Order: sequence, then C-alpha cells, then structure tokens
Amino acid sequence: MTENEMKVIKTVAEIGVIGANQLTRIFFRGNKKKTRKMIQKGFLIQHTLEQGTKSIPFFTLSSVLNKQFEGVQLEYLTVKAILRRMLFFQLYGRLIEQFPFTVERSEVEPFVGVLKRNGLVFHVGVVRGDIEKWETFFKWHYDNERIILVTEKLTFLTPIQPYIKDKLIRVTTDENLKTAPTDDLFYEWDGTRWIKEER
Repeated sequence: MTENEMKVIKTVAEIGVIGANQLTRIFFRGNKKKTRKMIQKGFLIQHTLEQGTKSIPFFTLSSVLNKQFEGVQLEYLTVKAILRRMLFFQLYGRLIEQFPFTVERSEVEPFVGVLKRNGLVFHVGVVRGDIEKWETFFKWHYDNERIILVTEKLTFLTPIQPYIKDKLIRVTTDENLKTAPTDDLFYEWDGTRWIKEER
C-alpha cells in the first residue's frame, strides 16, 4: 500500500463516499490508472448513482477496510447523504488548491464532515431541502463554531439569516465550487444581504 493510497483510505473512511472524478483529481492529479489500481487491489468499491438521465460514479472503501479503519456505516446513507458527501469533497478539492487541510468526520448533526488546518476547525454542512434542521441548529445549538455551508442558491438560506449575523459562518454555492476562483468562493451575511467574503 502506497503512502497516497493510505491517505485516500483514511480520508474516505472519515466521510464514507467520494465521487470518482473527485478521487482522481484530488489524490492522483487526474491519473485514472492509480484509481483503477486501488480497485484492482480491492481497496475501493465502485458504485453508480442514477440521477434522472445522469449516472454518477462514486467510491466507498471495501467492507474489510471500512471495518478496519472504523469508517462511516454505509448502509444508513441515503441518496441525499451520498450527494452531500460528494459536495463535501468538491469543497475540499477547491480549498486544498491553496492550503493543506485534514478531513475528519463530524459528530454533530447535521454536518457532513470537518476540515482542519493549523489548529482551526471548520464544520462543513450541505443544505439540501433540509433547512428546518439548520434553522433548529442555529437557533438552539450553535456555539460560535467556524462553519462552512454549501447550498444550491443563497436564497435557500433565508430562514437561517436571523441567526448568523457576525458569526463565523461562510457560505458557498454549487456554482461557485465549479467556476469561482479559490479567493472568491465564499459569502457572508452582513445582516441585510449576502456579500463576498473580505480577505
């Protein structure tokens, strides 16, 4: 097992699922042969998610490795949960263009995972039709954690706006993850509108 393969295994164990393109781009610089080698070695299992006319390939660890590295219990993951995890890795892939981060699982609902850098902890959530959960969290459970949210559209976050002014919360969108420069990924809520994060 190579050092990079071990990094893949430990990282995927924390979140449970990674998209095929994300795996190849983030860990193997686009070299699909290295991904295929991990499949051949029995480290990764490939799956396909059918979304309308689209087929989305993704990977999980083999059951043996998932058990060995105390990975996420995959049998409980819904389609939405799988997609959230893939968006987590899309964010991770963009952030490591600038800085190294480590990945950990989140013990706090409704977050997908945690990113750590230089002692800073960022709780990452993906908002997808579950805004009530987030409203409850910010109203009753938020304790000044650093949070990054990924949402399809900023307008979907209207219910949580009363709770997040002057908080350590940054937001990005699906579109920003695809097209925005890394320095221009995030928004913050100033009390009346979403503004680009000042750096």
